[in-house]
Amino acid sequence: MDITSVILGALVGVAAAAVVGVVIARALVRSKLDQAVGATETRLAAEKEGQERRLEEVETQARSADSRARNFERELKASKAELQKKDERLAKREEVVERKSEAVVAREAEVVRREKTVALKEKTLGDSAAEQERVTAEAKRVLERIAGMSQEEARKTMLDRLMDDVKLAAARQIKQVEEEAKEEA
Repeated sequence: MDITSVILGALVGVAAAAVVGVVIARALVRSKLDQAVGATETRLAAEKEGQERRLEEVETQARSADSRARNFERELKASKAELQKKDERLAKREEVVERKSEAVVAREAEVVRREKTVALKEKTLGDSAAEQERVTAEAKRVLERIAGMSQEEARKTMLDRLMDDVKLAAARQIKQVEEEAKEEA
């Protein structure tokens, strides 16, 4: 065997060992790479699953918040509608109270006017009564003066004067009532 064959054999052995070493190294690297890829895929899958769960939770919370917001909006609209109804009822009540107040003021004015009318009529009646007393007293004086007449004549004279005075008082009363009616109209 010559040296060349040995060297060539050694070189072929070294080359074969190098090829086998490279193949083994490659297999080891591939195995480690496959393990790393598998671990990464597992972590990614777990992370993806966790993110999906968190996304579902967030979506559930968002739906719940949206539902609460819609409920709040409905309640707010209902409250606004109820408040508006109460405002309308209050405005109507205020109008009724205002009309009643105006009616009371008008009635009070009517009562005051009637009280004045009654007071005026009372005064007129008082004046008429005083006038009648004066006329009666005058008639008595006249009767005493004309005592020279017969009783029947004195009575007739007195009745005539009394009738004249009553007619005069009645005419005054009628005139006053007519004036009051004109004033009221």
